[in-house]
Amino acid sequence: DALMKNKTLSSLSLNHNQINESGFTSLINALTNSNSTLQNLSIANNNLQIENFNGIAEYFNANPPIVSLDLSGNQIDNTSANVMGVSLKKAKNLHTLKLSSTGLNEESGPQLLNFIPDTNVEYLELDNNNIGKAMVMLINKIKITQSLKVLSLKKCSLVPTFLSIMAENVKSTNIEEIHLEN
Repeated sequence: DALMKNKTLSSLSLNHNQINESGFTSLINALTNSNSTLQNLSIANNNLQIENFNGIAEYFNANPPIVSLDLSGNQIDNTSANVMGVSLKKAKNLHTLKLSSTGLNEESGPQLLNFIPDTNVEYLELDNNNIGKAMVMLINKIKITQSLKVLSLKKCSLVPTFLSIMAENVKSTNIEEIHLEN
């Protein structure tokens, strides 16, 4: 109820709270039904389930003012990745997306990353995910996106083939920074 009435809240961090299903549903309902000024939402490390990702997708269908979303540390499977990818296309205000340590892999990675060119995301953090060969697909997608400026791929077990493809293709993008630290 407090979230629905608050007209000045700009950042909300609920990291490491292990929010249960009813709590998460209440949170999404409050955010969706409020006239919120919330711009930064961090729900990292909460053991989110597919139903939670569906709730986030519904929230983004309303094109909220969220500028930054951190879902790091929540496991994203194929279904959740696709649900999130589709919803990101409608999140026109979203500029920062953090998905570190989400278990994105060669199967789930493309489900989500396929939609990045259709977003306004400027900062994409994919640290600590074993996306593997899907990174080649990401680089091909990045070539057609105009908004992405920072790409963080720390500890992603990138292979030399990917690095050479990235070096060649990044020239024709708007990317200003790539983080590859191991």
